Amino acid sequence: MSGCALLKRGGPGGERPGRIMPVMALATTLLAVPSGAVSAAGPFSDQLAAPSGINGLFIHTSGSGDTVDYAPNIGGGEHAPAERRQRYTETGAGIVWSPLAPLELSLSFARRHLNGMRDAYELDAWSGELRTRLTPEDSRTHAHLAIGLATNKSDRLVKNSWTRINGARLTEVSLQDARDRTLHADLTTTTPLTRNITASGLIGIGRVAVEHAALTGSGSDARGCEYDFSFTGTSGLLKQPRPCGNILAFEQTYASEAAIDDRFGLAPSKDIAWQGDYWRIGAGASLAQGRFDANVGVRWRYWQENDLMAAIRERGNGPITISRTAWLGMGWRLSPSLRIGAAAVWRSAPLLNEAPVLYNALSVNRYHGEAMTFTLGVQLSL
Repeated sequence: MSGCALLKRGGPGGERPGRIMPVMALATTLLAVPSGAVSAAGPFSDQLAAPSGINGLFIHTSGSGDTVDYAPNIGGGEHAPAERRQRYTETGAGIVWSPLAPLELSLSFARRHLNGMRDAYELDAWSGELRTRLTPEDSRTHAHLAIGLATNKSDRLVKNSWTRINGARLTEVSLQDARDRTLHADLTTTTPLTRNITASGLIGIGRVAVEHAALTGSGSDARGCEYDFSFTGTSGLLKQPRPCGNILAFEQTYASEAAIDDRFGLAPSKDIAWQGDYWRIGAGASLAQGRFDANVGVRWRYWQENDLMAAIRERGNGPITISRTAWLGMGWRLSPSLRIGAAAVWRSAPLLNEAPVLYNALSVNRYHGEAMTFTLGVQLSL
């Protein structure tokens, strides 16, 4: 699979920082909204509560609404002919199932594509969530506890655009077996304000872990000599593939990450792999009127201090400590079991929240910006 933006742009023809701003879509926005409840919430969603007592299947497609001329580097300073692509697209499907009341289980899968001027990335996103009601069914205010796990994964993430770091020019960088995992626990409440309007609230915590098996790539030094490199968590290898000047051959191994950091100014275990904790709060409202439903909301995520933040500051940049999300969704029930829906979502930090595997100390500036995405979908209640 193609991959993520591992390092910020540093070569000619690269995209300026902050321009590629993909946003991960509200997949489960398009689940049915029963009277008196708000729309679905999964690990990839920013809705405030899952549908209560509904078994259903859903499919969705999402996009950023804008395009880019994709023309990757092909060597020798040349670029491939430009191809117009949408910056971000996603397609996916999922299921909500109630095996035993009041427990509800939701599972989903999505294929995500992110495109820039030089890079094209692909991720497989999986999520699962178990949810239970904490209050009696006939109570005015309903409280639910949800525990979920989400992951983005790729066997190989490749960065084609050039990057400059510590005096060297990297012409290709890739992560092998790259993945992130987000474990979260949320407490949500819903309270009817009128016959058709419901208010919602959320408070939750989460932990993110980003990992990779190896970092490999190629580039050239200040003299123009080419080299290949590979780093694991504790060792590294630098090799010159062909003679350059009076150097016929060169190969050096590094026994520790500290030595790699001293030589390259790069410590993969803290600059690219990282762990972080957060807590979040949110509020929203939903309207159900006949066959029509709508929902609106906002959410704040507060990140606790972690090693990645320190690594970002060491490079003279500012880490993201607070991120915000706002959305507007609506749907129309074509029949008692079939619903179509649409949503628009704004995010201040799309990659950090939805695809942490793409966020690291070397890419923070490039993805430090806000973005909008749009989603269409169909949900079938069983």
